[in-house]
Amino acid sequence: MARIRKAHNAGSWYSGTEAALRKDMEEFIARDRKPEPALAVTCPHAGHQYSGPVAGAVLGATVIPARVVILAVNHGHPGGPSYGVWPDGAWETPLGEIPVDEALTAAVLEKCPGAEAHAEMHEGGRSEHSAEILTPFFKYLNPEVKGVFIGCSAGRLEDMQAFGKGLADAIESVGGDTLIAISMDFSHEDNKLERLKKNDKRAIDRILALDEAGFYEDVGKYEITTCGRCTLPSGLSAAKALGAKNAELVRYTNSAEVTGKTGGYAVGYAGIRIF
Repeated sequence: MARIRKAHNAGSWYSGTEAALRKDMEEFIARDRKPEPALAVTCPHAGHQYSGPVAGAVLGATVIPARVVILAVNHGHPGGPSYGVWPDGAWETPLGEIPVDEALTAAVLEKCPGAEAHAEMHEGGRSEHSAEILTPFFKYLNPEVKGVFIGCSAGRLEDMQAFGKGLADAIESVGGDTLIAISMDFSHEDNKLERLKKNDKRAIDRILALDEAGFYEDVGKYEITTCGRCTLPSGLSAAKALGAKNAELVRYTNSAEVTGKTGGYAVGYAGIRIF
């Protein structure tokens, strides 16, 4: 029997009813430009009140095809595979279910080094939110969308690059348009807002240069506290293998700017299109 991944964080990290969530989507999703195709996007995964406008800006500027691959962070399930793939069924959202694209999921499991069927990775910790938080945007923008859900735990750059090449091969093998959603927040800092901004610029500049190796190196060198250490190199490597030549920053902010509180803990959010 195919499994259904429940919307565990609905009503806490984001609105839990269809009516309220549709209203949020209408508020968050930017309509100030014509959507254009992309191979990948970076999307933040904080609560919608903090990072929803950034996710809405980058996804509103992007054509959402029939298939989306979400590369999610593994915040709280130690001991799993390098890449844990939700194997079948569907993901629940308050706007309706997103069916798993079983053809591409099977291709990922066949072609991507380190990928294993591992639903538990997406249920771990505090009911892992980093893929779920994005699902309402995709369901709202394309009600017919199907998903491939992959939790990322790899630690070595070469493993991430190999996975990315495998993901590109898998996407090409099944055909059709596919968007890779790289779920990541940027720096997490406590009372160090200027450091946060400086390190976020370093990381963003590397992404805009399509330099996953430089991003990975800078995360270590400058102790950039991003949770995209695995998702970004994996997704950017895949996008480049699929032919990406350009990237643009659609919107950047941080939680201090959102709340108006310049002291205390803050997190950076960036929406970048890769095409």
